Amino acid sequence: MNAIKRFLSLALLVMACSTVTGQGLLTLNDDPLSYENLRGPVKEVELLDMSIYEDGETTIWDTIYLLFNEDGQILQHNCFMHAEYPYIIYLYTNGRLTEEKWWNNYDSIRRQYHYSPNGCLSYAVEFYYEEGEQKIYDTNQYHCDSLCRVTMQIYNHFQDTVRCTYDENGRMTKWCNWERCEDGCDGCSTFIYNSQGLLVKEQSGHRYSNGNKEYIYNEKGFVSTYIDNFTGEENTIHYEYTYDSYDNWVTRRRDNHFIIRKITYYE
Repeated sequence: MNAIKRFLSLALLVMACSTVTGQGLLTLNDDPLSYENLRGPVKEVELLDMSIYEDGETTIWDTIYLLFNEDGQILQHNCFMHAEYPYIIYLYTNGRLTEEKWWNNYDSIRRQYHYSPNGCLSYAVEFYYEEGEQKIYDTNQYHCDSLCRVTMQIYNHFQDTVRCTYDENGRMTKWCNWERCEDGCDGCSTFIYNSQGLLVKEQSGHRYSNGNKEYIYNEKGFVSTYIDNFTGEENTIHYEYTYDSYDNWVTRRRDNHFIIRKITYYE
């Protein structure tokens, strides 16, 4: 249970520190490039993650289903083949995310979000179930600036504190994590953007590893080259795309690996 709860807390960090709303919640996924920059009145996305080899053999790694409301907010996220990443339902009140319900093969978890009178995120309560009884696992606290951007988040259960900073355009430029443990575990990531507002470099320094990630974009604003030297060895990946009439990509390819997106729109 701890593994998935740790994942949920880290996922919430991405959402809470992001200034993107609606479909930006898709950065909760561990491969945000799979869902980046959905354009138009998207209703449903069916995503197939697969590899096709030279001998014609096909391996399907995962199948994912996403459902959105007409405001572009995600309502449902379902991974069919990966037991660790759950089935999720998102609930909103007056356009604000107020509750998430998570299920996977092992756990059932519910998280409720609470807001201050000025509309800023204030705290979240996370529940789990043990022998049919609902219990509180964690209560996360949030501190926001005047624009309701989360500047500090405290994970009480994990004894972590996360701080986020932004530039004048509202883009997150830095987040740092302080984990209260014997050796003072901590780490920071800095984000650099180009003149179009696209993330081009991520510089990270953590207790166990340091490095950079770089992104190069094509003419449609999608990542064409991804350079990762976070592990100490540079790894360069090139992507090729095909598109639909909304300029959403419907296939993304790198070598023998494909992601295929079937997108349905509101009429």
